[in-house]
Amino acid sequence: MQFSTDAQNFLIGPAGERLVGYRLNGAGLRARHVAEALAGPPLSLPPARTRTIAYAVNLPPDAPQHDWPDAADAHAPLDVMGCDAGAFFDASLPGGSIGVWTALGAPARLTFRWLKAGVGRADSLWRLFYLVNRRAGFAETAWAAVPAVYARADCPKAVTMTDVAIHDARLGEVTIEHGVMGVTHFRDAFSTVKIKRLAQDGAPKADLIDLWLSDGRLHAVYSDGRSTAFAELEDAMAAA
Repeated sequence: MQFSTDAQNFLIGPAGERLVGYRLNGAGLRARHVAEALAGPPLSLPPARTRTIAYAVNLPPDAPQHDWPDAADAHAPLDVMGCDAGAFFDASLPGGSIGVWTALGAPARLTFRWLKAGVGRADSLWRLFYLVNRRAGFAETAWAAVPAVYARADCPKAVTMTDVAIHDARLGEVTIEHGVMGVTHFRDAFSTVKIKRLAQDGAPKADLIDLWLSDGRLHAVYSDGRSTAFAELEDAMAAA
């Protein structure tokens, strides 16, 4: 079924008639129990800031350990300056990267690295860092530490980072959720960090590109891949 809108933004069916049905709320439920002429969906969606990172990994227990001062203190200032970025890069393991979005819809890329610390400790631990500035100067922050300690016997389920900034993109508060798969410590043949899940909830501004009907419900499809059911047609129209 093909749809269009009239001058008042009401949905028009193939025969030129206004479509009648029920508007749906954000939870997919009927906003009202009275059928009415249906207006078209928003022509665009605003950007959504990245607030949550879903991140599940396996950290190889046989990875080399490094003597990194204050690594056992989750609140110690462990940020890596530009002068130490090379040594840090050599000592750490890549933890994946993902595109993220600011509140204004500006794109950025969140890049992680893991450092296994605690030389001489029986209970070695891991620290997670994210890239702040790839071109950091001698005394500028290149990598920032996530405020959490990942020990084999005690890994956090979620960690909240404040004032996250990547180059010129400011994200603000971002929470890393490790979820059901969490952070595991199984041996790996190559002693590399295995990413089991990496996703985020942000999105850029998106434009409406399509409407489609499924099981009597109208769905709006946007240019960033988002899709939402916004209306339910009356039975007679749904069966047409």
